[in-house]
Amino acid sequence: MKTIPFIISKITSLCKTDFCFVKMGGGQTILLLLFVLLSQPLLAQTPPKIINCGQLQAYVVAKSFNGTNDGGSCVPCCTGTYSCEKISYDVYLRVRDNGSGHADLPNFGEFDIHFLELYLSMKLSRGSGSLLSTIDNLGSLYCLNPALSDDDFNLMEDIATVYISEGTLGNATDITFVDDINDSQCLATSKFPIFSIVVNAVAGESLGVECVNFNYESNGGGVCANSVCTGIANATFPMPSSANNAFSLALGDMVCDMEEYVELPILVSSTLTSNISSFDFIVLVSTTAPDGFYAEPEYASALGNPLVSNPKLIPSTQQYAVHLRSSAQNWVPFSGTNLLLGTLKIYRPPNLDQNYTISASLIPQRIRMTGGANVGCKSFSAGGSTFEICENEPPEDCVDNYNIDITAEASLQNCSTLVSYVTLSWDPAEFGNSNSLSFTYIRALLDFELESGISITSANLVGMTCPSGTCLQFTDHVIDLNMNAITPFTVNNNARIEVTFTGTSGCINDVTIRRMVISRTVGAPCIPDITINPSPLEACIPINDNYIKGDIATETGCWLEDVTVDIFSTLNPSGCSRNFLTGGLSGNFCVPYTSSCLCDLTTAGVYTVTPEKNDNPLNGVTTYDLVLIQKHILALEPLTSPYKMIAADVSRSSSITPFDVVEIRKLILGIYTEFPAVNSWLFVDKNHTFSSDPFSPAFPEEIGLSTFPDEEVDFVGVKMGDVNNSAIVECDDCDAFLRPDGTYPLLLSKKSALRAGDVYTLPIRAGGEEPIIAWQTAFRFDPAFLELIGPSIGDARGLSADNFNLNLASEGLIRVLWFAEPDAWDETAIQPGQSLFNLTFRVKQDLPETGLLVQLDDTVMPNQAWTKEGSTLSLQTLASNTREEEPKPALGPLWIRCHPNPSQGAVTFDLLSLPNAGRAQLLVFDAFGRRVWHQHLSAVSAPSQITIPEAAAWPAGVYHWELRFDRQKSSGAFVRQ
Repeated sequence: MKTIPFIISKITSLCKTDFCFVKMGGGQTILLLLFVLLSQPLLAQTPPKIINCGQLQAYVVAKSFNGTNDGGSCVPCCTGTYSCEKISYDVYLRVRDNGSGHADLPNFGEFDIHFLELYLSMKLSRGSGSLLSTIDNLGSLYCLNPALSDDDFNLMEDIATVYISEGTLGNATDITFVDDINDSQCLATSKFPIFSIVVNAVAGESLGVECVNFNYESNGGGVCANSVCTGIANATFPMPSSANNAFSLALGDMVCDMEEYVELPILVSSTLTSNISSFDFIVLVSTTAPDGFYAEPEYASALGNPLVSNPKLIPSTQQYAVHLRSSAQNWVPFSGTNLLLGTLKIYRPPNLDQNYTISASLIPQRIRMTGGANVGCKSFSAGGSTFEICENEPPEDCVDNYNIDITAEASLQNCSTLVSYVTLSWDPAEFGNSNSLSFTYIRALLDFELESGISITSANLVGMTCPSGTCLQFTDHVIDLNMNAITPFTVNNNARIEVTFTGTSGCINDVTIRRMVISRTVGAPCIPDITINPSPLEACIPINDNYIKGDIATETGCWLEDVTVDIFSTLNPSGCSRNFLTGGLSGNFCVPYTSSCLCDLTTAGVYTVTPEKNDNPLNGVTTYDLVLIQKHILALEPLTSPYKMIAADVSRSSSITPFDVVEIRKLILGIYTEFPAVNSWLFVDKNHTFSSDPFSPAFPEEIGLSTFPDEEVDFVGVKMGDVNNSAIVECDDCDAFLRPDGTYPLLLSKKSALRAGDVYTLPIRAGGEEPIIAWQTAFRFDPAFLELIGPSIGDARGLSADNFNLNLASEGLIRVLWFAEPDAWDETAIQPGQSLFNLTFRVKQDLPETGLLVQLDDTVMPNQAWTKEGSTLSLQTLASNTREEEPKPALGPLWIRCHPNPSQGAVTFDLLSLPNAGRAQLLVFDAFGRRVWHQHLSAVSAPSQITIPEAAAWPAGVYHWELRFDRQKSSGAFVRQ
């Protein structure tokens, strides 16, 4: 009788953790229960399964509101409850045995599999006209599988992508995959999808999910492209089945007084008494203007609680659909009739001087209450939902012949200026031979379409004067002239607005005339004849015969972007200096650069050109560069080009020395944020001829010239510290970044539960199958549970405190690098099973044996190792199968005890057993093998005691001791806190 509750308890525990079973009838259930009890230890220790192509599949489960108040199926796998305005598309992976020799795959439950890389991309599918439903980015990230990080998951527009590599998943590069899901309760409570696409869904829209791409690389089976990937067919998202009659919305009367937009009030009427958790609705705005609206509508709240506005332009129409929804806040209940909820600003068409109307309609969606009679999610009504608003009466064309001419030209006297002229003219013969006329109203509103890089910097009136105050205003792309007076003001023939545009490069692409009216009498504006020349209006920062062009590229021919090029006139230094960035304004940086126009060659005919780039100093700089530089210094393998030798000289000493190695090491470790003596990049005249010593004569870093445009000014960019050309250059065909050649595990030993106050030393061991000659790592640990006492030497010869950066150890970050001496790799390389170094911690809070104490952090630096052949290996942590326990004291001929350990003061050695009385020597070394104390013992015997009182003043850390006695040796370690 006592066995049955035990069995039930075990099954309950399993369903809450790793396993889930479908209910069966009769004896099958008993057999299954017995099978689980007997097989649980076996399954828990089963190694990861290796999969082949075709065995790994992706499929989607949709969970959404089902039409009732709260939606019984709205519970996602991650946590919490979704309300009726959301749907979650949960993406799972499952493994199927395809009969290809892998019959050991289980037929139910969960199991671990091993793969190399996996790429899975899913797209939100929309039916015709389904524009307003949006992906909830935060909700999707919240439901991401706990085994993944935000860096593994990407949301871009309607596409969600996950990329998993071996280095992503931490200690074993495997993840639990679901073999089969057909129990809804288990699905809702215990299964985590790989990722979820959470959607803010609009009722009536057709939604689904389609697979864009799914491939993975099996362990030994190559890339499995176009793997089985099942989506979800489109279905219409439902409206709630019941209504909340205590809440309604309506549109108020339009405010049409503003020139550039109208305002649409949104009113709420309510008798609710409980709080509102969310509600949403749609406003559809339309215009009869052929060019549509000038900009998308904007919403402003009036009751203090904001709404999220999502305006969408409906294709092939002049309509905007604006979805407005609460941001899931706890709104206080509305009480009253026709309260102003907020205002929708609807922009008029670009051309304000035309005949058009604007209409709006309100489409209610859903409201969700936290309590009261209307608790749950329901629909609601709309009153007065459709209006014709703000019909515009355009001005007449002018009867008299007035002309507005809009032109633009480059200013050749200034390398960075464009000028546009808006000129008002007439034929004097038609106005009594008069070259000046009286006007009461001139209104011009112009919007210039500009490329990035130029903007309006000034605007002036010529031939006319503001009748009062300020009548001419401008932004970076808009000119606004408003001359309005009861008393007529004088305007000269060919009066104009002069608009000045300034920038390093770029163009005016066109101009939109939003309003252009004039009047000679009060209250009778008219539209003059308007000419744009050329049409569309186009003008650019000039490129003519006085320009400079060339290549700025790496040694391997890859063009560089964002290089500041300074061009300096030696004849006119005060007025003709320029600088600009390489890379086209359109983002096309894989091209040679062109400087655009220079200043007048008659006054500034001699120039110097100097590139500069000082960003991302660590780009391409790794510990393997230190290996190559050290081999060059030792004359084992000289660097193969003058540009590599220049890159190695980060101290700018015109030589390559061990000091350069020290400076680069400090940069990699994060002690430096940039090189103290040099920018991140240097640039060398491409036509420079090097001698056998690239530093003598000095290489030119600028170029002088006086002939244009025949001479090209080319430079070679040198990434300082990068001697193997591994810096990432963004040009498509020149990405120097190479994937690692493989992975290399670092073994971290398991440890029994630790208690607060314990001191624990964690060895970091090499777990690969080949020697490594260099490595760099960034380790993270939780500073709330562990305090670093210090690192100590392992089997890496030459490792010292200079190889570490512990400045952020209090925040849980340790950076370390090491490389073996290139002339002794066979003796000094780290062999499989050897320790790289040790980390000693003091435990601040009790720690059960729940996982690895430290993890690699690839956001700080690439965690990599290198072999003698130059292969790059991506490091990953792996739990060791063996447990590191504290060594027990040896009870042999030399029996010595060191106490207290750890110590906060003096240290005492008890010599408990010696073979005989004799001469001995006791030595103490610091964590990296430097001797800090020793004492010769002329005639020592056991038992005896040696105390070191000066140890109380030693820095905290790990210390090693050694007793030498008659060709025998005993050693150990203690910790100073």
